[in-house]
Amino acid sequence: MIFAEYSHYDGLGLADLVRRGEVSPTDLVDSAIDAIERLNPQVNCVVQQLRDMANTQIKAGLSFGPFRGVPFLVKEFGMHFKGMRSSAGSRLAEGAQMGNDTELMQRCRAAGLVTVGTTTTPEMACNANAESVL
Repeated sequence: MIFAEYSHYDGLGLADLVRRGEVSPTDLVDSAIDAIERLNPQVNCVVQQLRDMANTQIKAGLSFGPFRGVPFLVKEFGMHFKGMRSSAGSRLAEGAQMGNDTELMQRCRAAGLVTVGTTTTPEMACNANAESVL
């Protein structure tokens, strides 16, 4: 189900709705993916949309942290999860697959966040803008 008021809330507000049972984490993931599919053709910032992984994460059970059920996007540099494809914005690393979860990713999951995609990064994160060469 698409949660129509999704964009009216910040992360804590969304987590509060989940905590009170007004929406489910799956509703929030569906809403986030819907927004990605609608907006990414114009903004070109999401490299991978990860609906299946997000749903698997929810079914496996989420942490009861402060952001339980809140969707989020992972920058494609410096923070990764096992199996994530990450080029770090470079053709040199294109197709690389990460072998573990970083400490930061482990903490995000412990906080209850649900990964719904990865976003672009400038090549090797060497620039202040996020215009990827890929």
